[in-house]
Amino acid sequence: MKITILGAGIIGISTAYELTKRDHQVTVIDKNNGPALETSFGNAGLIAPGHAFSWNSPNLFLDLLNPKSNSNSAFKIQFPPTIPIIKWGLKFCKNCTQQKFTEYSNAKRRLSNYSHQSIKSILKTEDINFHYNGEGIYYLHRSQNGIEKTKKKIQSFNNLIDQYSILDKESLIEKDSFLNDKPFSGAFIYNNDGSGDCNSYTIQLENICKQLGVKFIYNSEITDFKINKNEIEHIYLNNKIVKSDKFILAFGPFTVKVQKQLKLNIPIYPVKGYSLTIPIINNKNLPKLSGIDEENFLAFSKFGHKMRITSRAEFNSFDSKINLKTVKDLILLTKNIFKDSLDYDSAKPWIGFRAVTPKGTPYICKTKYKNLYLNTGHGHLGWTMASGSANIISDLIEEKTPKINANPFKL
Repeated sequence: MKITILGAGIIGISTAYELTKRDHQVTVIDKNNGPALETSFGNAGLIAPGHAFSWNSPNLFLDLLNPKSNSNSAFKIQFPPTIPIIKWGLKFCKNCTQQKFTEYSNAKRRLSNYSHQSIKSILKTEDINFHYNGEGIYYLHRSQNGIEKTKKKIQSFNNLIDQYSILDKESLIEKDSFLNDKPFSGAFIYNNDGSGDCNSYTIQLENICKQLGVKFIYNSEITDFKINKNEIEHIYLNNKIVKSDKFILAFGPFTVKVQKQLKLNIPIYPVKGYSLTIPIINNKNLPKLSGIDEENFLAFSKFGHKMRITSRAEFNSFDSKINLKTVKDLILLTKNIFKDSLDYDSAKPWIGFRAVTPKGTPYICKTKYKNLYLNTGHGHLGWTMASGSANIISDLIEEKTPKINANPFKL
C-alpha cells in the first residue's frame, strides 16, 4: 500500500518506520529541510509515562483565566484571550471534571507505557545512540505537601500506577548524592520512565527509514488538497502533485493551519514551551537520573556533555518570540538545582509548540475521508507516545485491532 505521511517530527518518522517495517511504500513530506526541526528539536527528552496526567484537571483552566495567578506560573495565557483560545478553552472546560480527568489520564498512561515498550523493542534491532537512560525519572518535590498531593492523585487511579517508589529526603540523598544540598523534600520515581535525546533519535531513525526505502520530500509546503467526495485524491505541493492510497496527518501543532483546507474541525491549540541547552562543566556533580522539579514545572535531562532544561506552557498562539525575562527566570531556577555544574553564559534558548487537545489525549484515528488519518495532538508527551502511536495508526490502516484500546484517541 502507498502511504504518505505529512510531517517529519518524531510522530511522523516513528510512523514511517513502523509502516515500512510492515512492507508498505512510504513517503514523508515536510516543509523544513530535514527531520525533527520543530517540536521534536529541543524538547525535554523525557520518556515519561509517570507524567501522563491530562492537563484538563478541574482547577487548571480557572487558574489560567486569573491573570494574577499565572503571571509567574509555568502555565500562562495571553491577555486578553483571543477568539481561538476562547473557543478551544470552552471545549477544554467541558472536559474539566474529575471523571474525565481520570479517564483521559488513564488513556494517556496506557499509551505511554505501550509506547516505551515499543521503543525498547526497536532498540533491540536498531543501532541508535541517543543517550538513553531507562532507569526512571525523579519527580522532585520541594515540600511534604507536594508529596502528599501527588500520593493522593496516584491513589485515585485504581492501581494503574503501580511501579513507583517514594523517597523521603534521607532516602533521596542515599540514592543520589547530587541531591544532598538541593531544595527537595523527597521524590517519586516511576520505574517505567526513561529519557533520551528525541532529536538525535529521530534523525537516526529517519536514516534507517531511508535505508529501508522510505522516500522523503523536504522543503515542500502543502498548498492544497484535492478532495473528491469522501476521499483525498491527491495533495498539491509547491510544484508537484502527490497521489497516495492513504494519507496520515502528523503535523502536530501546525495541524491547525491545514484543517480549513480539509474542511475538518481538529481542535488543537499550539502551546509554547521554552528550553535551554547548557554545556556541562562539572560532569562529576550531576544527578543519576533525569527529572522534574514539580513545583516549578521544570524538567532536566543529560545528553552527553550538555544538559537540557525545559519549562513553561504559554497559551499565546504561534508567538515565536523568545522572552528574555522568561529565559532569565529559567536560568535562575536551573542554578538553584545545578549551581556551578553548568556553563550558564553559553546557554542556548529555544522555543517550540506543543499540540494540545481539549481532552489532553492525542488524535490517532480515521477522519471523515476514507483515506485520511490523524496522528497528532500529543501535547507535552509526543516523544513518550510516538512509537506506540505509530503502532496504533498502522493497525488502523491495516484494519487490525490495536493492542490497546484506541477509542479514547478518536476525533
